Amino acid sequence: MGRIFNLVCWFFMCLFAAHIIWLISIDTQAYHGSKADVLLAGYAALFRFHWIYHYQTLITGIFAIGAALIGASAINGQIQSAERQERERRDARHAAARATLPLALSAITQYAVGCSRYVNAPTMSMGLLCLLYAA
Repeated sequence: MGRIFNLVCWFFMCLFAAHIIWLISIDTQAYHGSKADVLLAGYAALFRFHWIYHYQTLITGIFAIGAALIGASAINGQIQSAERQERERRDARHAAARATLPLALSAITQYAVGCSRYVNAPTMSMGLLCLLYAA
């Protein structure tokens, strides 16, 4: 976004400078005086704003392009921010799930040990006691 904006600014400044030089050349063609008088004529041409009338469409278009670039940059920043927040939320959820894995594994192991004691118990009541104490 920055490079395009800089190019547009440079283009506009060059266009403005070219127009000022053109105005100076028009004003000084009919006037043959000293260099100071030519410079004053150039400054007088600078402050005549009739050039805005000639280039108003171009100026408006440049401002519209600049506004569109600024808007696109803002929207792009918002999209990147939303993607970053979603990625952080997903990573946090996965980290929480990974943190609880040892607890789940411990519970499964404890259940498996209780089941094996129940199966290997000599009587049913002993097996039920093994299951109760394993939990």
